[in-house]
Amino acid sequence: MDQERVKWLLIGIVIGAAVLWGRSALFSQGGPVQVAVVNRPQSTTSSTSSQTRRPSPTQGATATPRPTATPRPTATPRPTATPTAAPTATPTATPSPTPTPCLPDAKFTADVTVSDGTEMLTGEEFVKTWRLASSGCAPWPEGSVLAFVRGAPLGVQEQVSVPALPPGQTADISVPMRAPDEPGTYKSIWQLHAPGGRAFGAPVYVEINVRWPPPRRLPHGTLVKNTRPLDGNGELTIKPSDDSDAVVVLTFLNDQVLWAVYLRAGQEYTLTGIPDGVYRALLHDRRGLGRRARSVYAVCGLLANGGHH
Repeated sequence: MDQERVKWLLIGIVIGAAVLWGRSALFSQGGPVQVAVVNRPQSTTSSTSSQTRRPSPTQGATATPRPTATPRPTATPRPTATPTAAPTATPTATPSPTPTPCLPDAKFTADVTVSDGTEMLTGEEFVKTWRLASSGCAPWPEGSVLAFVRGAPLGVQEQVSVPALPPGQTADISVPMRAPDEPGTYKSIWQLHAPGGRAFGAPVYVEINVRWPPPRRLPHGTLVKNTRPLDGNGELTIKPSDDSDAVVVLTFLNDQVLWAVYLRAGQEYTLTGIPDGVYRALLHDRRGLGRRARSVYAVCGLLANGGHH
């Protein structure tokens, strides 16, 4: 305990000496001491404590106030980029597939009769037959017909009935026809039609070449036309070519037919009893026998004595 008292006693002596030395230094300057007074904010209590004066270390020096801190410039915030939302694609509605309707159909299979380019005589009657297949997913409607649609109207009738043919089966469809009365190439087109008139299936056709019928060969020198009596004295000798029969026609200059004689190829013939007058002689060879005959003619003057010029 004695050591503890001694320690505290020494501390007290040191502190007292320091205080005395400080007071003597403070008043030994011989002049007034300037001190800086710092106002402190009043406490929340009603009493105000006195400020302690501290001597300035330098005689007559005025305490320099602490520099006021210069506020740092406030950084201007950069504008924040507002993200633009990408446009949202509007989904396109996918249309539902339209179901394929189940309809009848037809496909050509074969020419059963009268193939394309068949030769026919003028006015000749024939029957054209097509073989068709039911190629749709529905049978041919009851009451359907094969009808003429365009081209040459060769059919004796404009339409014929067809069976209610199930899919996958074939049928032979025949149409009575007649060749035209003039030579030429003719094409007639036909197509299937349902009872309501709706056409279905691919069109089919028939194509024929029409020619004149061959002439009926008559005896050489047959008089096939005689409109006036052969009671004169004139004569006309004719000989056709060796490869074709011919008909010789005598007319007035106004083309009125008087006489016509059938002649065999390469055989000479003399027409007698022709009255005096001036006539036109026309020679129709076998290639021209008919409505479109090729003709060679000459104007002849027949005299009563049998001569001609």
